[in-house]
Amino acid sequence: MKARGRAEAIKRGENIQDKTLGIQKKLLNRINEEYLQQGDAPAMQKRAVATLLYNAVGRGGEIAFANFELMRWDEDNSLLWLGWNSIKTATGSPLSFTSDSSDHCSDVFHALGCFIITAGDSLFRIDDTADATWLFPADGVAASKTSRSLKDLIGKVDGLEDDHASHGFRVGPTDELALNHLVPLVAIVHRGGWELS
Repeated sequence: MKARGRAEAIKRGENIQDKTLGIQKKLLNRINEEYLQQGDAPAMQKRAVATLLYNAVGRGGEIAFANFELMRWDEDNSLLWLGWNSIKTATGSPLSFTSDSSDHCSDVFHALGCFIITAGDSLFRIDDTADATWLFPADGVAASKTSRSLKDLIGKVDGLEDDHASHGFRVGPTDELALNHLVPLVAIVHRGGWELS
């Protein structure tokens, strides 16, 4: 809806919604429980994508650029570091991922482990034209594919609505971080890759 149309709708007393619904951790867990129930390799890939996007506070399309060359394990702190790149901003930075001791459904290590095990040899296809070993090599999982995966779960996952999309994995954790008084604004800005002026 264009600005003029929105203004007219507001004058008629209608609600204007152009913000994405956030996917908070409780909903992420229900989504991931459904993927675990499905239990096959495509479901484990979707779960790994959802879990990484949520924990990275990432844009849906950014997951396509995750690759093994940008990963390293920090033995001293038990952290996984992953170079997180954004085509939209032409920037990148390493992000740390840690274990979620409260629930295995949203645990990055559990999600990646299940995905790698079920993907098997297909994960490490040899492609002489590739510059990197992509984490999600099938077709570079994009925002639209992640959004479609969520649409497929409507009616199966309580609380998942038609207005949820891949961008909800960026909105939801941002809201949760902002509501946590222990998390400084600078940490939220850094995690989401925003600029702070």
